[in-house]
Amino acid sequence: MKPLRQRKKLFLGVKAMNDELFSFSFGQLYRHASYLL
Repeated sequence: MKPLRQRKKLFLGVKAMNDELFSFSFGQLYRHASYLL
């Protein structure tokens, strides 16, 4: 049962990292768009 819990924790960590990257890249795009407008 332990490996499954570890795998879930790893999955949540990766998901959080992806969300952070997504919001960061979205913020960068928004900043570039505001420069262009």
